[in-house]
Amino acid sequence: MINKINLKIKVNDITTICYGICVFVFVIGQSYLPASSAVLSMLCKGLRFVAVAVPALLFLKNSKFSIRNLVMWGLIALLIIGNIFFNQADSDLIYIVIFMLYCSKSKPEDVIKTYCISAFVGIVLVIAAWFIGAIPSEVRGGRACLGFYFATFGPNLFLHTVLAYIASRKNRIKLSRWILIEIVNVWFYKMTDTLAVFIIINAGIVLYYVFNIEKVKQVLFEGKVFKRILEVSPFACAIVTILAQYFYIEHYNEPMYMAVNVALSNRPYFGKIAIETYGISLFGQPITWLTGIDGTKVSGMDYFYVDSSYLQVLLKYGIIMLVVLCAVMMVVQCYSVLTRNVYMCLGCALFLIHCITDPQLLSFRYNPFIIASIACVGIIKSQKKIEKQGEDIYYE
Repeated sequence: MINKINLKIKVNDITTICYGICVFVFVIGQSYLPASSAVLSMLCKGLRFVAVAVPALLFLKNSKFSIRNLVMWGLIALLIIGNIFFNQADSDLIYIVIFMLYCSKSKPEDVIKTYCISAFVGIVLVIAAWFIGAIPSEVRGGRACLGFYFATFGPNLFLHTVLAYIASRKNRIKLSRWILIEIVNVWFYKMTDTLAVFIIINAGIVLYYVFNIEKVKQVLFEGKVFKRILEVSPFACAIVTILAQYFYIEHYNEPMYMAVNVALSNRPYFGKIAIETYGISLFGQPITWLTGIDGTKVSGMDYFYVDSSYLQVLLKYGIIMLVVLCAVMMVVQCYSVLTRNVYMCLGCALFLIHCITDPQLLSFRYNPFIIASIACVGIIKSQKKIEKQGEDIYYE
């Protein structure tokens, strides 16, 4: 029995490490670093292959036949045979599903901590390469790209690293670390003018101290209303986003809504075009996004992109996929409430709010919470089973 337990722990540790390797490769894949060297590019592909294949071999060796395992092997085969060699964006969904299954027996906090470390190392490596001039130093519209393909990539990755750092904590964060985070936050804002990241990190610092007040914890985790609000927050964020978009569509010519559109960098306007062009369906449809840097034009436009995660998923993948994703994120918040994990709750809540304006919900490189969701399900079931047994003993 002891040997089996030790083997399970070892397998879980290895799969979590492989997740970290894959995150690291995806993060530096957002930069010019892999393209700077053919050897480095091949090394990144090799690391991704190893990160996917090693857990597969471990599970294959130690698991029995089941529908769950059959699904996992099918997805793994699809990834290894095809998607691993193509554009990362095309295989995001498959990577997410596979690592959700791989990390299903790990601790949610360990999964998120692994993301935090791997993403941080990737960011530091890219910026260090940019600083010494090893990769291109581009400035577009007064915004420095810092070695990444877009100016927003670096600060957004930093934001999600900070959110993962908060969510993975088991005890309080020292003031000195918050000061360091704020210094880096200000630097990113000065270099890239990414306002949303700057605001959310500052809001996170304030809310961190608010959430640590004992009275606030009691209200959040003991009051039925606030508990339910936290649990359904993914659906709430999605509904608010969609309703706000339709309000804009109805009133887009009015001065107030025009001002809102300017303040949100034309996000509502492009959401309007996308809904009117493609419509909303159960299963979505293929959409060609234009980023304005490769000269591609569609209907005379060289830029067309919906930044909001909820709108993007709704349009491209459909209503069913959006509901499934919100349900998956709801599991993480239910886990946070059940275990009274104030740090996980705060980190996930800020992530969901950021997804209102940015496209990180269905992204392997940005969303560690979705990877930890199945692990959360297992703990929720175990916790409820223990509570039920306790109730049965009490009534006996």
